[in-house]
Amino acid sequence: MKALKTVLFVIAAIIITSQTFNHIFVKLIEPRFSFLDNYKDPFEKEIDRAANLKELEKMYKPVFESMNKIRESNPKYEKSAKYKQLETKLNELRNAITSTESILIEKKKLIFYWAFGLFSILAGILTYVKVNPWIGISAVITGFSEMITWTSPLYHSHIQGYYELITLKLIFSLITLVLLMAAWILNFKYIDKKK
Repeated sequence: MKALKTVLFVIAAIIITSQTFNHIFVKLIEPRFSFLDNYKDPFEKEIDRAANLKELEKMYKPVFESMNKIRESNPKYEKSAKYKQLETKLNELRNAITSTESILIEKKKLIFYWAFGLFSILAGILTYVKVNPWIGISAVITGFSEMITWTSPLYHSHIQGYYELITLKLIFSLITLVLLMAAWILNFKYIDKKK
């Protein structure tokens, strides 16, 4: 079992360390702006400045209501230039809202599954020591696997909340790395030494 634990530790350490470096690069070094940002229209810039879903909703509602007024005033409406302009704005807002909502869901998943991983590790250590080493080690492996999976890098994006999610992944990656090292040291000093 000692050889298995060593191999798994090395693999986990390599993966979580490289992920952590990736998050550090994205958070601190990667450029956040493109020269194309200079050519965005004022409405796109306003969407980019929106800090959260509530602000995007405040922008969405008047555009949506204006489109409805045009439809109601002329049931057989032709798509006028004004209507097409509103439709373009509404689509841009929909995309921003959908992206922001998906980032919020990703944050919740990260927290939930990482916490599940931590619980699995703690239960695995207890089971390893008190009940059965093989059952315990499988729970520890599951826990670290969950932590590593959910802190994995994302596709690069510049949507609302993306950099907050990267920060959260970086924090959880660092904690996972520390926990992995602590688990290895405890295993080497106390568990494997007794055998």
